[in-house]
Amino acid sequence: YDPVPLASEGLKPSATTTRREALQLYRDILKTAKHFTWKDKDGVVWRDKLVKSARKEFELAREERDPEIIARLLVGGRDALMQVSDRMLNKARKLVEEEKTGKKGNARHVYDPSKPSTSFEAQDAKFWQQNWQSRHEAWEIRNTRDK
Repeated sequence: YDPVPLASEGLKPSATTTRREALQLYRDILKTAKHFTWKDKDGVVWRDKLVKSARKEFELAREERDPEIIARLLVGGRDALMQVSDRMLNKARKLVEEEKTGKKGNARHVYDPSKPSTSFEAQDAKFWQQNWQSRHEAWEIRNTRDK
């Protein structure tokens, strides 16, 4: 009698667990994307581009059944989200500190969330979108190779 049957075969996440993780990741992406309120060079709000990109990624991965691929997609998505969140938090802290000390030249810096105060925010949004695209491309390559 083995009290822990999964111990010998390795822990495999159930479909319910991975579905719950995927839904939570998607919700977290939506919450993070709402902070990207500035527009890109074409006049499209980054939030909309990021939400559309995330939706596309999740739709493409919807039929994936390989637990290893699903786990990789979830870990990659969570990692990208954490990196973007950390960068946004660090930038926000820097802006608050600059505003407090007035170090941004002689005039005090006033943060306007409707547009990036530096190219950093635009780079951050672009980084997030590219990260999603590169994971999608790797996923497509693997699917075409396995068929």
